[in-house]
Amino acid sequence: MYRFFLRGKENLPLFSRDITARKQTEEELQVILHRFYLILSQNAKMGILLLTSENKIEFVNQPFCDMFGLKESPVELLNLSAEETILKIKAVMKIRRQR
Repeated sequence: MYRFFLRGKENLPLFSRDITARKQTEEELQVILHRFYLILSQNAKMGILLLTSENKIEFVNQPFCDMFGLKESPVELLNLSAEETILKIKAVMKIRRQR
């Protein structure tokens, strides 16, 4: 840690940075993403699954769930890993084959 003295007293250095513009940009991006996901969830007829860079579900729509026979709603699948989702789909496919 850096030490400096002012008028004979030891002080701690303090730095600050205005991040207002960055925060505003992040909030605007969140609004845009929300609109995008709303459009996908209400208008897309095909199944859509979007994953994060960590392979977690970021967005999934009802046609995707219907296409693979998943009983979970899209909201229930959020943040599941791709591997967990594949296991759920495989379980449904196994039940279908047994019929």
